[in-house]
Amino acid sequence: APAAEQPPVPEWALNFAAEAIRLIEEGQSSILSTPDFRELHHLLRALDMFGASVHVLRTDAGIAGKDRYRNFLQANSAAPHIIVGNRSAAFSPAHNLGLIATWDDGDENYQEPLAPYPHARDVALVRQSLTGARLVFAAHAVTTDVARLCELGFLSSVSHLSAIPRVIASDQVDDRGYAVRIPSDALLAARAAAQDSPVLVQVASPGYSPAVLCSSCREIAQCTQCGGPLGLKHEGSTPQCRWCQALASAWSCHGCQSSTWQPVGYGAERTASEIGKAFPGVPILVADAETGLEFVDSNPRIVIATVGAEPVANGGYGAVLLVDGERRRYREALRAHEDAVRVWANATALARPGASTFLSGAGERLGAVMSSWAFTDFACQELIERHQLRLPPTSRIATI
Repeated sequence: APAAEQPPVPEWALNFAAEAIRLIEEGQSSILSTPDFRELHHLLRALDMFGASVHVLRTDAGIAGKDRYRNFLQANSAAPHIIVGNRSAAFSPAHNLGLIATWDDGDENYQEPLAPYPHARDVALVRQSLTGARLVFAAHAVTTDVARLCELGFLSSVSHLSAIPRVIASDQVDDRGYAVRIPSDALLAARAAAQDSPVLVQVASPGYSPAVLCSSCREIAQCTQCGGPLGLKHEGSTPQCRWCQALASAWSCHGCQSSTWQPVGYGAERTASEIGKAFPGVPILVADAETGLEFVDSNPRIVIATVGAEPVANGGYGAVLLVDGERRRYREALRAHEDAVRVWANATALARPGASTFLSGAGERLGAVMSSWAFTDFACQELIERHQLRLPPTSRIATI
């Protein structure tokens, strides 16, 4: 591809790489952690731009097992290295460790699903206490855990924001009083931006429809094996359980015994189908965990992406649309609001300078946080509420 269409490298990755190279010159090693392969590839490209590939040791599953073991042995040697990987990188041996840096520590991928279930952030804290290395948690939106460490004086808060992104939060309703998924001003801005640049639309769910209703009694269709919700991966496909992945080919409603169903809600594919009608002639791309799309060029197109799968665009997106806000903030989880602003901020950061981000369904409080980009204040307020309720991270909970 032409040089102008090479994948861009985010500023955070360049900063991580520059600091790691500086420590190499001082004879010190660095451990750099990213949540998944997309951010890992950003970091590897940044290190390659600085000519530091010879010092890099990868610990992620993107390389063969024998190569990971070879890198483990090299990390044990008395020589400085730049150790790059995901959550497991925090455990890697390192000679004269001088830096532990983690990007986007609020990502759920940092939580180890196997016993004893360590979080990469906690491992980094213990590792720092044993080695005295510098510790960096960098992200677009600060987590309550990092805000708590700043409150205790263990970390110092540093901001490198040069300008506040333009985020427009609006909750438009139709004539019947129902919320409009994509407000008219966002649609008009996307249509204008799509004439000469890519446009990003972030959605909450992959597939065609996240849920299925009984056509007769309107009850949510559930899996007959595990009771999980049924959804559609593709238009016209057989409903499938979103928990156990079982196909509901012989499904019948447990209430009225009807065997007819209909999709409800919008996944990425259904959104792409609807967007395609509003943008005739404009290419539509779907980016999710299955497609693994990491980069798009600067040509006009609409990119429908699920949370965390947003590809970077050369030059940035001309407009960013964040939809399904209600589904993000109404999740039954302690960190629902915290996670919502984090994923919205990550998508907003992909817009080109001066471009607008349109956020629908965020509500008044989270909409104000996004518009002002006041994530530190938001995290501090969350801490106050958690303290009143004796919830983490202001209180520690152990399960035996």
